[in-house]
Amino acid sequence: SSIQKIDFRKVNDIIGDSVFENCYSLQTIILSSLKKVNETYQNIFKNCSNLTRIDFDSVEPSTFNKYAFESTGIQKVRI
Repeated sequence: SSIQKIDFRKVNDIIGDSVFENCYSLQTIILSSLKKVNETYQNIFKNCSNLTRIDFDSVEPSTFNKYAFESTGIQKVRI
């Protein structure tokens, strides 16, 4: 996929594991309304090696699996 930026300002939760897995071109994702992520989902952003920035609103979701960002290039999380 050649998608570089995804704007999900109105998404409240992510349903499904591996939703963005292997999206190598993805660099930025905006999740300003995200409230929850099923903590069993461990491959949501796996291998998004160019993903360097995630923007949340004022509060980061409380449940992310510790492997959700495995093999990413995360450099900045904005809350």
